[in-house]
Parts: sequence; C-alpha cells; structure tokens
Amino acid sequence: MKIEEMLQTDGRMVLFAGPCVIESESGARHIAREIKKVTDHLDIDFYFKASWDKANRTKAENYRGPGLEKGLEILQSIKESLGVKIITDIHEPWQAAPVAEVADILQIPAFLCRQTDLLRAAAETGKAVNVKKAQFLSPEEMTNVVGKLTYYGNQNILLCERGTCFGYGSLVVDMTGLVRLSRLNCPVIFDATHSVQISGGGAGFGNSGRREFVPYLARGDYFRETSVELVLSKMPRPEQVVICQGYVPESFAGIEDRFCFVNLDMDLYKPTLEALRWFYPRMNPGGGILIHDYFDTYTFPNLKKGVIEFAEETGAQTFPIGDDLSIFVVKAP
Repeated sequence: MKIEEMLQTDGRMVLFAGPCVIESESGARHIAREIKKVTDHLDIDFYFKASWDKANRTKAENYRGPGLEKGLEILQSIKESLGVKIITDIHEPWQAAPVAEVADILQIPAFLCRQTDLLRAAAETGKAVNVKKAQFLSPEEMTNVVGKLTYYGNQNILLCERGTCFGYGSLVVDMTGLVRLSRLNCPVIFDATHSVQISGGGAGFGNSGRREFVPYLARGDYFRETSVELVLSKMPRPEQVVICQGYVPESFAGIEDRFCFVNLDMDLYKPTLEALRWFYPRMNPGGGILIHDYFDTYTFPNLKKGVIEFAEETGAQTFPIGDDLSIFVVKAP
C-alpha cells in the first residue's frame, strides 16, 4: 500500500516532527505551531510527534515525560487548537487503546518492534502503526513484524528506518535498506535524526549524536521514490515538460535547441560542471544560467567549486541575484 492511500496525503510529502519528549505544554505547543507554519507554506502533510513517556531513559532519575494522562491531555489540546495530526509511541499493550483515542498514528519503538503482545494491541486499535526497525535487524527480518500486525487484522503499517548497529555505540544508514524495506509493501519512513544517534556517547554513558549529518541523510532518502510520474505531478503544465532521464550530458543527446534561460539545481560538483559545459555554448547571446544553492556551502560544499572552475575555463561572468543562495552565469552578447 502506498502512503498516499493509507494516510490520504493527496501526493504530499509526509513529515513526522516534534520534540523527543513533552517537557511542557507551552513548549510543545510552540514547537508544533512553528513547524506547522513551515509545513503549511510548503504544503507538507504534518504529524506532530512527541512522547508522553520515554521509558528507555539511560538513568532511573532522568526525566521521562508528563505521563499518560497529562501527556494525552496536552496532545489532544494541541491537536484541536492547531489542527495538526498526532503520532506518539506506546511501550506496553495496555497503553494502545487510550493513546489511540488521541493519536492518528501509533508508533512502536525500535527495541520493542518484535514484542507480539504490543504489536497485537496496536493492531487491534485499527489505527495506522509506524514500526521503527530495531537497530539489530535486517530489513528482511521486518517481514515477521509485518506478519504479526496483519495477522491481528491491521494492514495500515508503516516501517521506519533509524539506523543499524555498526560496532559499539555507532549507527550506520544503509540506503539500500530503505529500498529493501519498501519491498515488504509498506510505506517507509526515514528517521534522519535518530539515525545519527551515538549510544553511550554522552555524559554518564547517555546518548549523544551528530546532528550536522541529518540534512545529508534526509536528502538521500527524499529521492528514494522519485519517479517520472512524481516529477510530472509537481508541474503546473506537465504537457509542456520534456524529461531526459540519465546522466549529464549523455541524457541530452539529440537536443538541438538553443536556450535563453536555464535553471540548474544539481547540488553536486561534477553534474553542475558538466551541465554548464553543455548548456553554455548553446545559450543565446545575453542569455543566462541560474545555479541554485551556490552559496549554501555548508550543505553543498563542492557545488561552488564546479561553477568557479567553469568560469575560469571560459571567462563567463557571474552575478549573485540577491536571494543568498543563487548565482547567475551570463552568456556575453
């Protein structure tokens, strides 16, 4: 089943986001409101994710959350006042029914993903269930998890990748595993933040993480399900779109047009350089090539290198356009 069918997304991107745990009602509401502003603007299907109890805290004295009754009260209030949907986790079978009265999706923590009684209780609520793949399981081993949920009458199953154990304390994300999970005929969710977690890497052997890697992992998963149909569905006039699949410049073979304006959003050094080399000679005098993310050297450190190299090769003039991201390469008249 596709995610747009299960969650009625109308083809929109789905985002589960929020604080790890509810620390206060005002704080949770503020975070939900700010995320909603962004997702409304970008037309993203947003589910607010926050835990009412973190049952796997490193130490017994660590804060776990407001508890079931107060936590659900907060989530219900946020749901009604902001008009957002809710996803939150359960840890024991008896929690499934009361949580399902508030949450739109129930989440099963990774370390508990094989607990039959927990899966049965979640399945029998009839709500969609997001199961986080345990760090010690292969994608194929999640077949049995899916089998348990379907056995107890629930077909609305999402599978979540959150990294795989790589020695002591470290996780690695195998992008092929995302494809392998999808072969179980369930939508796949990627948890980019927990995938950079370092178990025992913090003070007192608590958890830490490498947040600077999150944007790269998130972008890697976003393109996993890219297809011609998906691209065309985003176009206001798909009948006017010509798609050339493949690498640059091989995919442009046979194109004999000349161009007034070209927009390159390729993010990487070599594709950007090769595209500039192919398009620039075919530009009409005075025409230009817009290169997106040129100034985002944190996320795309080598894109700028390709543009500079091309300008040095050809003497082409470049101008920033004032949006703090893009640069314009102009063909001399």
